[in-house]
Formats: sequence, structure tokens, C-alpha cells
Amino acid sequence: MNPRDGKKYYISIKPKLLKNFDKASKYMKRVLEQSFEEQKTEEIIVKAREEYENLIPQIPYIGGKDNMHDFNLIGSAWMLALIRSLEKEGLDAREIGKILYYIFEEYFDSMSGFMKWFFRKSFFSKSGVNRWIRHAEKSQDRVYPDDWVFEYVEGEDKNFDFGFNYTECGIYKFYKKQGAEKYIPYMCLGDYPMFRAMGIGMKRTQTIGNKRKYCDFRFKKGGTTPSGWPPDNLEEFKILKT
Repeated sequence: MNPRDGKKYYISIKPKLLKNFDKASKYMKRVLEQSFEEQKTEEIIVKAREEYENLIPQIPYIGGKDNMHDFNLIGSAWMLALIRSLEKEGLDAREIGKILYYIFEEYFDSMSGFMKWFFRKSFFSKSGVNRWIRHAEKSQDRVYPDDWVFEYVEGEDKNFDFGFNYTECGIYKFYKKQGAEKYIPYMCLGDYPMFRAMGIGMKRTQTIGNKRKYCDFRFKKGGTTPSGWPPDNLEEFKILKT
């Protein structure tokens, strides 16, 4: 399927996308219930689902399931739908960002120990790293305008095992087109609870979402990942304030 047929792709799998949204909504509910009564929580999720259904034809095609970042893009559409639902409740960007962060945390922390172990083992395995290298090289061709573009970075001594420099971000492009640019820095924070849950050391000093030219991910086996909330002491957020 070529980029011109992108809308058809997501429309063709709409039932599956909605089913997956419904599964993810249980994590949203757990976090929302800490701030809203049960009935209001249900209303917010119902409205978010409606928003998501409207967004499905607008999700940019980046190669479908063959693209390692496709799940990230679909997940960002879940969150954008929730953002729009929460905006109707009068919440500001910071308040919404906090909710998004704890949904990410709830989602990744809820994964089984086996899944976390398998992700960690695959991430640092030779085949896993080689897969990322191939994907990074392929991204340089820019086949899909709305895709991520990044390069693999070799490890330096004991500081990190390997890393990635992302010069283009699919979520940034998608949110910018949707007029949701102010939420991108908060979406970036989702990487912290993910790698913390997986037991992978991740460090980052800047992101495209925080108005820099690239995102500098660095990974260390057996390392630690700091909490992403509150984000004010993270270097990438300090940069945002300058």
C-alpha cells in the first residue's frame, strides 16, 4: 500500500482499532477515577471513543504493521482523543499532561513480568539491535512523509550501550496538523514510564517536542530511568523553559 492509500488502511481495520481502544480505556479509567466521579469518568471515556472514531481516517499512513512505530502513532491517536474529551471539562494543558503521564505509567506497569523481561531481552539482543539499525537506515529514505526519521548511535564506553537520534517525529507531525502541538512535550514523557517499567536505563536531554532539532535517546542495560513526573527537573523540560 502506498502513501496515497493511507486513509483506506486505517479505515479497513477500524473495528480492530476500536476494540484496542476499548482495551486501553480500562487504564484511562483507573487514572481518571482519581480525579473524577465514576459517572463523569464514563462520560469522558465515551466522548474520547467518539473522538477517536473520528480521528481514525486522519491517522497518517506510515507503512502499517511493518513499521516499528505504527503502534506509537495509533497510541498517540488514543491520547489525542482523550485530550479533546478532557479539554471539554475545562482542564489546562498541564493538568491533562499529568493525566496522560499516569495513564502511560498504569499501562506499562500493568504488563506481566514475562512481557517486560522479553521486551528487555529483545531490546538488547543482537538481533533486536540489528533490527533497529535496519529500521533507522530505512527511515532515511523518507518513504512516508509523516513517519519518524532517526539514526542509530554506537555506545560510548560505559556511558551507554547504544542510542538513537530522532530528527523527525511522527507524533509531532500528527499533533501539529491536529492543532495539538502544546501537548507534544507531555506525550514525550511517556517514554519514561515505559522504559522504567521494562527495566531499561534511558537518558534523554532534548526532544523535538521541546523545540530542539532532535531527540537524543541513550540506553544502558541494567541502568535506571528517572521518573518523568513532575517533569520540571528533567533536562529536556529545562530546555523548554529557555
